[in-house]
Amino acid sequence: MSNTNNIDNLGKQLEKGNLVVYTVADLSKLLNTTPQTVRRYINEGKIKGRKVGRQWLVDEEAVKEFLRG
Repeated sequence: MSNTNNIDNLGKQLEKGNLVVYTVADLSKLLNTTPQTVRRYINEGKIKGRKVGRQWLVDEEAVKEFLRG
């Protein structure tokens, strides 16, 4: 199964209306990588995220954009 198909099936999603956001831990599972790598991607601008308090959140559209390349 491809990573884009896993987006819909990933647990621990925070949903508010139609907005779906992922934490660094969620993305590390989805992308099969480490949380440190996900944070590096965010810091390098490869994945667009927003820091809320001490936690990075990434919306579903930003994940899809990253996976498209």
